[in-house]
Amino acid sequence: MFSGSQSSRLPMLVKAKILELIQQLHPEIEDSQRLRLILNYKIYGAYYAFLEDTDMNEMEKIEYISNLAGESSFNA
Repeated sequence: MFSGSQSSRLPMLVKAKILELIQQLHPEIEDSQRLRLILNYKIYGAYYAFLEDTDMNEMEKIEYISNLAGESSFNA
């Protein structure tokens, strides 16, 4: 979708849309630095882990990263 110097745009856009969705669905949740840190960790971490690990096939990576993302808490 995005390549080269534009490759960081995808996770940036995903984070912006997730923040927007959180604010629409749960206006009681404040847009805090902790929330942004959690989203950065989960989104950018998963994105770059997926891109960097070329030894595992794509479906295995998706399944494993999805499991990892679900293990940590989301208490902002």
